[in-house]
Amino acid sequence: LMRFSREFELDSPDALEKLLSFAQSLMTGVSKLGLLSRSNSIRLGRSRKPASPLEMVCVEFLRGPSWPRCRLVLEGLRSASTRMFRPQVFSAALRAIQLVSTDEEMSFADAVVRTREEFRFRGRTLPRRAVGSTLLLKGLEAEISVILDATTMDARNLYVAMTRGSRSLSMFSKEPVLNPDP
Repeated sequence: LMRFSREFELDSPDALEKLLSFAQSLMTGVSKLGLLSRSNSIRLGRSRKPASPLEMVCVEFLRGPSWPRCRLVLEGLRSASTRMFRPQVFSAALRAIQLVSTDEEMSFADAVVRTREEFRFRGRTLPRRAVGSTLLLKGLEAEISVILDATTMDARNLYVAMTRGSRSLSMFSKEPVLNPDP
């Protein structure tokens, strides 16, 4: 999200493409190339098939990019047969877009930083099953923790991974003895 906020420019000719790429990094079922192609075809009046609600939102974004339309594209993707695998990042992106929509002085990157800090202050809950890097799970606790291929981790990340489980820890490694790099 931070990288996206620094690279995304609403007035850029490839803004929709970057927005769809970001969405693809958060959910499955997003056809970036298909949506771009259909949206351009509809916008130019070359489409024979009627546009779906999501395609119409993308066309409106292409005609006049704005933060509210950016939000509509993301919300349209969420409701169109997709599956979200990074819901917290998605929520943070929507919140940042809402902030930048209401405060014209604020940059998108600043809105993302502010949103990130709000989310950190509130904390986050660990879902029943969570898969992620030690950075994503740092500060969270689960009953059971499973570490796959522990030999690839440095000492700091191994420590974080080992301290996530409150009742049980299972570690898998190709080597019988772990000797992590400091």
